Amino acid sequence: MRLGFMMGDVVAAAALLFAAATGAARAEPDLGNWSVGAGDDGQITASLHASNKLITGGGALGYSPVLTLACRPDG
Repeated sequence: MRLGFMMGDVVAAAALLFAAATGAARAEPDLGNWSVGAGDDGQITASLHASNKLITGGGALGYSPVLTLACRPDG
């Protein structure tokens, strides 16, 4: 994966976090593998979910990593 694509995902996540924090995101867009949430304490989270399969000579191994970014209003 190129760094440009990863940085683009980080920028998109930051934009979603900002929109959720300011209340600008009223509609629920199709975020693909991203999920965005806001807690009662003001914490905003964005998570990227993936499903992967590693195929070996003896079988396959499935794994589902999750990357979560979070921001709190007090730092």
